Amino acid sequence: MKRHPRSPDAPVIARAMAVRLGITGVMIAVATLIVVSWAESRHGVAVATTMGFITLSMLHIVAAFEWRDPTRSVFHGESIANGRFNMMILISFGLAVLGTSVGALQRMLDTVQLSGDQWRPVLIAVVGFLVFAEIEKAIARALAPDKPKPLVQAAVA
Repeated sequence: MKRHPRSPDAPVIARAMAVRLGITGVMIAVATLIVVSWAESRHGVAVATTMGFITLSMLHIVAAFEWRDPTRSVFHGESIANGRFNMMILISFGLAVLGTSVGALQRMLDTVQLSGDQWRPVLIAVVGFLVFAEIEKAIARALAPDKPKPLVQAAVA
């Protein structure tokens, strides 16, 4: 509320941010498809699609944290300062896990229970995405001028 409104001519999302979001979206899709492809030949279609569902859900949760600030690490203390956001993340995580473990939800979503070995590729994909996103942010910080720019430019009075 302290910031002035953006100019009506200014884009809602800057071009550089749109490119970063697009690349990240493609990475999420590719990671999910790799997990599904890997799992289908080893565990069958039901397990593979369940692993894809969980992978996509977990990657979106990590992306939600990563996209909160374009340059600051997700491991910074302010990343978890918003209690309402954290609650929504926990609910999203819980619902995704429940979707693979509660009988009625399994039938509705056509999912199955995953074993520990089946969770491993999911977690590898999620951690890999997190590492890549943090490296990308470190590069963005290194290339940025000394002072980080706010997401919305304040109007000059």
